[in-house]
Amino acid sequence: MATDHRMGPLKKADLKYGYADVAGSDEPAQKAEPDSSRLNRREWYEVLYFINKFANLNGKGSAGVARHAEKLIHENVPPDLHNHDKIRQWLLDHWKFHS
Repeated sequence: MATDHRMGPLKKADLKYGYADVAGSDEPAQKAEPDSSRLNRREWYEVLYFINKFANLNGKGSAGVARHAEKLIHENVPPDLHNHDKIRQWLLDHWKFHS
């Protein structure tokens, strides 16, 4: 059974950075998966999905991994990186330097 990255390990209330309000429901289960090619770092739903997926695939579903990924995305990942795969690879390559 596939993991639904919309549902955890973190919820919207767990996010530490400010995000733009997006129209529609705040319930992740009611939203479709975001665009898998480009990450909009200003929209909570896209960041939440990305960090949950990263934590589920690379951190055994750890909330701590998801929180750290959010921090790195906002404070360290170069702003010119937008592609999911490139951001994921940047996180994997630089994780130990920012722990």
